[in-house]
Amino acid sequence: MMILPDSSEVETLAERVRYEVARARYGQGESSFGITISIGITCTKGSDQIDEILENADLALYHAKQIKNTVSVAQ
Repeated sequence: MMILPDSSEVETLAERVRYEVARARYGQGESSFGITISIGITCTKGSDQIDEILENADLALYHAKQIKNTVSVAQ
């Protein structure tokens, strides 16, 4: 979880993190492997309660996991 106050570039940042993780290789030689991640994003209006924020982020993450290796923004 990342909390980025007043960030208008959160989707760009999340996409950059997703891309860098996906292009990295882990391990050595023939045993090296890659991984992918899915990221869910939500934005708050300041009056949102923490439970609502977490629920929206969780829904966005669930949606991203269904697609795989993507960034999803809660509406």
